[in-house]
Amino acid sequence: MISRHLARRLVVKAIADVTGEPPDEVEAQAIHLLDTRDWEQAVSRLEAYFDVSLGLLASPDRVVDIGALADTIVGMAAVPSRSPRPQHDA
Repeated sequence: MISRHLARRLVVKAIADVTGEPPDEVEAQAIHLLDTRDWEQAVSRLEAYFDVSLGLLASPDRVVDIGALADTIVGMAAVPSRSPRPQHDA
């Protein structure tokens, strides 16, 4: 189970890494409007961090609400994966 705090910290990290803003400034702002390039990179990083598909890349909105996105990630991570894991023969 992923904690909301961890999800929130990684959302902040993804935004800070792609925008170059300091993480404390990103977190203080809470809601961010990103350009298309930064949006795609941040969403891709978050999907990789949590191994989930957020379905946000096709969205025309480029607004990130850090708390709401963290809640979405925590909710998705709580649902077991529906795709079967590959079995490896020993």
